[in-house]
Parts: sequence; C-alpha cells; structure tokens
Amino acid sequence: GFKAKSLNRPAAGKTGTTNDESDAWFLGYTPDLLTGVWVGYDSRKPIGNKMTGGVIAAPIWLYYMEQVLKDKPVLEFQMPAKVTVAEIDSMRGGSAAQDIKPEVDDTIGTSPASRGVDFLYEDKE
Repeated sequence: GFKAKSLNRPAAGKTGTTNDESDAWFLGYTPDLLTGVWVGYDSRKPIGNKMTGGVIAAPIWLYYMEQVLKDKPVLEFQMPAKVTVAEIDSMRGGSAAQDIKPEVDDTIGTSPASRGVDFLYEDKE
C-alpha cells in the first residue's frame, strides 16, 4: 500500500487506528529491520479527523526507513523450508480443486488437508 514501494526494497507492514482516532500506528519491516511508529497524545484525545495509521504514521515510518536503509544492501525475504504455498478456494476454505481456478494464493505454515465440501454451486445468471 501507500508509498512504501518508493523504498525500492521488499517491505511489509500493517496500519492501525483506534475507533475514536486517538491513536494511529504503522508497524513495518524489511528482511533486516522492524520498525513501529505510534502517533497520539499521552492523554487520550483525538489526533485529528481521518488521521489513520496510513495517513499519519506510515509516512513517518517510510521517511525513517529511507534514511536508515539508504546505504544498506537490498535483501530479499527468505521463505522458511517448512512453509508451503497453497492454492486456497476462498468459497470453500479448502485446497483448490485442480479444475477450479483458485481465488486466493496464500503462504501458510500448513495447507488444508482436504478440499472442504465436495460440491460447488455457481449461479451462472
């Protein structure tokens, strides 16, 4: 999301915002660095209308990461040996049947053992 792509290296993260917009955060990481940014007041009060983690915290994270990583080599995420990539049928929650195009590719520690239910209803109209 947002402008993390401008970091020009593999990165991932998650935003967060409280319901009353009194706290916003972004936790992001690259293969070699994890950083969290929190924005809020010590006393609980709103930080501003529509001040979400993506709007206010993520840009701070991006600026910091650009500075810290600018002279570091670009590293790639490594997939652990025991992790598999499985095609998941999002309608049934099990492994995708070979004749049905999967809607979700998911990286997980284990893949579903069964295909879930043995039928699929599709309204063609």
